[in-house]
Amino acid sequence: MKKQNENVRIVAEAAIMAALAFVLDLLQGVIFDAVPFFANGGSVGIAMLPIIFIGIRRGPLIGFVSGLVTGILQMLTGFYAISDTWYKVLFQVLLDYTLAYAICGLFAGFFKYTLNKKGHGFNLTMILVAGFLGGVGKYLCHVLAGYFFWPSDMWGGPLAYSILYNGIYMLPSTILCMALLAVLFIRRSDFFFTNNNISDSEVKA
Repeated sequence: MKKQNENVRIVAEAAIMAALAFVLDLLQGVIFDAVPFFANGGSVGIAMLPIIFIGIRRGPLIGFVSGLVTGILQMLTGFYAISDTWYKVLFQVLLDYTLAYAICGLFAGFFKYTLNKKGHGFNLTMILVAGFLGGVGKYLCHVLAGYFFWPSDMWGGPLAYSILYNGIYMLPSTILCMALLAVLFIRRSDFFFTNNNISDSEVKA
């Protein structure tokens, strides 16, 4: 019974974080739709934060699933595919929508296993690294999609263009998420731990 209740709680947490990430992504998308520079998509915001958080709290599998749900919700509200064949559309959707948040949660989730009794400062560092690599995972998905499906002769060719274009919004987004993760950990470090992990009160002692 206890395990069943814990499983229900995990599913609820993952669903809430996915929904929150979706809403944040929708809001920042609406805001940046008015910015001509981001005509090909992309926005600065903190939509990754809930996915990174649930990954750190519950591990890579839950982080991946929560991110996957976010991507599917995002896709269901509308997506833009420029490819002319079904398999190209499939891969574009996978990279730009389905997998982007999922990989973010997966990368961040592995750092659940690094949080231990080595000290409060160590745990904070690991959480910041998790936030950074979560952002890198999402960034790589968008770079690959940009290179293969959004060809451009600007800024030195399609790869250079994709690296720079996606970096312009992903870098500040990642930094914002890392900063908020740090604030949240400093104020409420217990949020990052579950019954299957140590309580950070032990670390602070």
